[in-house]
Amino acid sequence: MKKCFSIRLSLITLSLLTSSLVFSQTAKDSTKKPISHQPVKMAPKPQPTKAPAPVKTPPKKKVTLDGRKYKVLFYEMKATGRGKSVESTVEFNSGRVSSELMNDKLKLEASSYQIVHDSTYKEDDQDMILIKIESHIEGQNEETVWEATVINDDIDGTVTESKNGVEKKKFEFSGSIKGKK
Repeated sequence: MKKCFSIRLSLITLSLLTSSLVFSQTAKDSTKKPISHQPVKMAPKPQPTKAPAPVKTPPKKKVTLDGRKYKVLFYEMKATGRGKSVESTVEFNSGRVSSELMNDKLKLEASSYQIVHDSTYKEDDQDMILIKIESHIEGQNEETVWEATVINDDIDGTVTESKNGVEKKKFEFSGSIKGKK
């Protein structure tokens, strides 16, 4: 037991001597070198970099349906269901949409339209072009609205006539560019 105690005491003494030696060595080193009051050199400030030049993207093509003529089937929608189909055309010229049948049935002249959505996407590795249009014709207590969706060469849509906010007549149509399919 006495041997164990003396070994422990020796180890403690040895560690105290080592730490005091290290402490005295660092104290001697710090007294040898005078403290400098000169400013510490800092790393140079980074120079501002120029922003990368903007990537020039080609201007978006103005989408238009002008010059397109679609061969379509119109269906009058009634309370009893869909009426029989009537063949006609839907034409886009000079920013206006028109149809012979709508002129005959609703006395609807050519009216200006707006493209409310246009996009492209891929379907079965084929580029698809989607365009949605609207046309609003307002009269005294009357409103007629064209809504159509064009996907590549196909068109689907509706023509709705309302009086005092109440739907009076509604037609649905679908078809494709004249001469196709």
